Amino acid sequence: KTLILLRDWTTPDHTTYGTFLQASSNLLPRDEARKLRVVEAVFLSCVEEGQCGQMVVRNLKNVASPELYDALVGRFVTEDGLDIPLRWRRNVAGHNDCLATSYFDS
Repeated sequence: KTLILLRDWTTPDHTTYGTFLQASSNLLPRDEARKLRVVEAVFLSCVEEGQCGQMVVRNLKNVASPELYDALVGRFVTEDGLDIPLRWRRNVAGHNDCLATSYFDS
């Protein structure tokens, strides 16, 4: 609901999504199932908007369960890190030139 309200004022970018995931880790109730549903919905919205940048992936890894993280991005894990599809990051300003980097996996 918060992201829906936010869209009335601005367009969320990779920083917005990354910060939201970080806040979710700290602020959502301990109810793990509920938290993971929120995290998954936020990440899928981020991907749909093409705003999946480094901060988003790093914070997703911190807040998601290992199973959810693997379900969402596991097929893109490489020996060099995480190979984020261009479609997922197409609107991340200044960061579309990095296809794969170990920074994502740190």
